[in-house]
Amino acid sequence: PTDYISGLRQEMATEKKSPSEYALHILFTKFIRQAEEKLNICSEYPLDVEPPIGEMLNEGIDPKFDKIIQSLGHIARNKPKPVIDAMMFWRKTKSELSNAVSEEFESKMKEFELDLAAANRLISSTAKPQPTKSNSLRKLSTGSSISIPKRVASFKTTQTSTPTPSADTTRLIELQNMMEKKRIDALQASRKSLISIYILCRVLIEIVKQSPDDVDENMNSKLEEIVFTQLKITDPMSISTSIIKSSNWNSFAKILGSMSESKFLSVSDRFIAELEKFPKTISQEMEPHAHLLILGMRYLKLKHYPLENFEQSADFMKSISKFFARTENVSIRLAYADVTTQLLLSLAGVVTVEINHPTWIDAMETLYKCTKKLIQNTNCWSVGFTLGVSILC
Repeated sequence: PTDYISGLRQEMATEKKSPSEYALHILFTKFIRQAEEKLNICSEYPLDVEPPIGEMLNEGIDPKFDKIIQSLGHIARNKPKPVIDAMMFWRKTKSELSNAVSEEFESKMKEFELDLAAANRLISSTAKPQPTKSNSLRKLSTGSSISIPKRVASFKTTQTSTPTPSADTTRLIELQNMMEKKRIDALQASRKSLISIYILCRVLIEIVKQSPDDVDENMNSKLEEIVFTQLKITDPMSISTSIIKSSNWNSFAKILGSMSESKFLSVSDRFIAELEKFPKTISQEMEPHAHLLILGMRYLKLKHYPLENFEQSADFMKSISKFFARTENVSIRLAYADVTTQLLLSLAGVVTVEINHPTWIDAMETLYKCTKKLIQNTNCWSVGFTLGVSILC
């Protein structure tokens, strides 16, 4: 919307700008226009059908939008904070708008229910029994078309005279239609808010990719903590039922993978610290959370040089192999096998004498024992075989 874009422009405007600040101001305005267009396109999908945002917003789909994101990453090379702050501000506005619409909807819904109850009482006291009309009102009172995940909206009227049953029924239908519109507005605002996370992640990935290793260590650490927390607290059930939430979670994992390119020890230690908290036998309640956390490591970047980086990778794989070996949950074993295979295949064909490192050897021996256990299980044979091949590569 024009007012929204104007507000962001005013927020970013200053009396004096350096060339980089001026470039960011112009580029960010272009980003907002493009992002809003894409959010509007996504909102055109029916409410019961989630847009395939991966197919609509991935890199390579829209070269013009890709270029804007790449340019944002370029501007952030030496000073990422202004760009990240601008992106976080944009994302915050989408979240706040969604919350505001939902809160309004919730408030109006309570008022609507009170009006509905009062109208039904009035009709009961003034009208003769009329099966057709009472059935109609009973249908309204169930709120069939305003049954929603979030209660959010209502409408209250003040009547100076006692209406007839037919007039009251008409008024209730009008109120119901209005509530349905508010419900749709709330759900669309919520959908846009969720999709804005995916767009934000695309920009953050680009910023991380283009940033030098030594740029703004404090900012990188904060960003790493925020993204890891979001990945860790994601509800497994929500991503199993929502394309948008699943795509957002995968984007969090990709950001951490990109950050591990230069900060492998820091990123990998966060996963190790969480995984070591799980016992040998994980409860049914916590199993999906552990499974999801393990899969979040799939984009980490193992390195075979220089030696210091390879030793970090070897230490990480040794820790993972120990967690893998001790777990008794089949689904967790499969998750470890899947992720370990992906991590090892990234080094296939490039490692040479490095594999003779004692720590690496210990890790591979432990993983190989895990592989043999999987192969003995007919339901896990193919996963175990694939892992075995990746170890030998």
